[in-house]
Amino acid sequence: MDQLTLEALVKWKEYRYRPVEIPFADAVRSLGTPDELVEARQSTTRKSDWVLCRPGTSAPAIFVYAGVFSEADPYETGNLVWGKAPAPDCLDEGRIARYTGFKAAYSYAIETYSDKEIWGLQTLMDTYMQ
Repeated sequence: MDQLTLEALVKWKEYRYRPVEIPFADAVRSLGTPDELVEARQSTTRKSDWVLCRPGTSAPAIFVYAGVFSEADPYETGNLVWGKAPAPDCLDEGRIARYTGFKAAYSYAIETYSDKEIWGLQTLMDTYMQ
């Protein structure tokens, strides 16, 4: 990854589209400090799940983060096939989601060979949640 791209990432990792958004790296680095931007709350419906919320609320926090796009599912679908539209032949019938929701998935990956920040943030999250 060239230097210009790395410099652009610094800007976009902090860019907020709306005032309620929190830069993900700032939020993670604040965990366990007196000035936490978020706090982990156990889900009321699934005890094995945790939600990062703004302190003192039960509303999930909204994060911003940026990375260089590396690879993804086919753009045409992921596994979302809207309504009665025909599904691509390569998509297994059992994976099809006909409406948006938690079962509709679109997977993508960001480049982490040059920009390794996300791995450090994951380590911080793992440590905090233990």
